[in-house]
Amino acid sequence: MQLNIDLSKPVAFDKLISQSISIYKNNFKFIIIVIGIFFLPLILFPLIFGDVYDSFFKTAMMSQGVPPDEETVKQFFSAWLRLFGFGMIAMVFWYLSGPAVVKAFHDLFNDKEENIGEVVKYTLFKSFHLVVTGAIVLLMFFVGWMFCFIPGLILIIYAMYVTQINIIEDRFYFGSIARSFSITSGYFWSTLLVPLIFYLAVSTLTGIIQIAVMGDLFFKIALNPGQVPDMSIFENFKLRFIIYSVVVNGLLTFVMPVLHIALSLKFLNLRKIKEGAEVVS
Repeated sequence: MQLNIDLSKPVAFDKLISQSISIYKNNFKFIIIVIGIFFLPLILFPLIFGDVYDSFFKTAMMSQGVPPDEETVKQFFSAWLRLFGFGMIAMVFWYLSGPAVVKAFHDLFNDKEENIGEVVKYTLFKSFHLVVTGAIVLLMFFVGWMFCFIPGLILIIYAMYVTQINIIEDRFYFGSIARSFSITSGYFWSTLLVPLIFYLAVSTLTGIIQIAVMGDLFFKIALNPGQVPDMSIFENFKLRFIIYSVVVNGLLTFVMPVLHIALSLKFLNLRKIKEGAEVVS
């Protein structure tokens, strides 16, 4: 792969993003199919469970300020269990989409032939190690968040390259976390900038979509806090939920590869600067 940046020297944020977008654009079909496979359960979630979520949400609204009867409680927890079960499966696949994109990028970086099946197979084969490592990082964040939000944020940034280390260096668990801390040390702010700008942009877009699709509904609920709202306002809730979920998840499917590629380039850049390691492995 030909790059327009020198990974042996610090790479400016704008050049890093520009190179990431260029790689994504030049290999769009390959990368979008890879991430789409792992995003599919999340995209299908509202289509399959639209009725269940609709019932769950309406039951929760009707229970405001009113002691629910036994049948309502049963319906509520039945809906919750179904949503939680499939939701967890969808979230695991969503998490694996990151390693899958990193694997696709690294194959391209090493001038390997595009092979969607190989990328998916490799990611699924390593899925246990990837998910457990991700769970450890998430637990670290929650422990830090319990003391104060800032320590949790700092821990997450220092662990930002865990996925890249999982795939590129085949390291997992606490070894990959320690490795990420070592790579990030001395480059905390430049590492923070990549996900910060990305998530600010994505959060703004998803917020606009939420207001456009759900804004009037939430406004009507907010006007009567703690009271059972007029259920007629939920008439089109299922359709709204499906539209919002599909649009947002579709948006994430298209934009998340840029973040994963940018972090992969940043990791290779920092590794080269700090260790002089060959970026091809």
